[in-house]
Amino acid sequence: GQDEIIDLVHDLIDREIDTATLANPDWRQGLDAFARSYRQAFLRHPHAIALVARRPILNHATLNLYDSAAAALGRAGLPPADVMPVIAILDYLVLGSTVETFIGGFAAAPEEYRTRYPDLASALAATDRATVDDDAFELALDLMLNDLEGRVSRSATGRSRKRRAASRMAP
Repeated sequence: GQDEIIDLVHDLIDREIDTATLANPDWRQGLDAFARSYRQAFLRHPHAIALVARRPILNHATLNLYDSAAAALGRAGLPPADVMPVIAILDYLVLGSTVETFIGGFAAAPEEYRTRYPDLASALAATDRATVDDDAFELALDLMLNDLEGRVSRSATGRSRKRRAASRMAP
């Protein structure tokens, strides 16, 4: 039926995503490459997001994709309680950046906004409209990875302190 067809479409798109990058020993490079591959797959099929985004995740390719991401984040040292929120953030970033064009919402030339919205007009005039959506994805991905790197580092520092404290208490 219709549900099986939608699951098949989802499965086919997810098979286009390079999950092998998540095995990279440098978790940051692996997650970065994964996010880009994930985004490219859905940029090739932007209308599929509306079909698959609000459905239960039942197909093997999608479950494998999330399992690979969870494993990579775990190997990176992210606490288990933070893994799913980080995967959700990645989903929001990737899928959100493929559903719409932000800059496309500003159809008029920058000068047409100048009288009523001078700061917006200046920002639009300084923006390369051909690349702003991709630039925004790159910036958001970099911000996410930087924050994640800090969280992983703090988690490792906390585990190290706990081990030192435990070893001092041991007989």
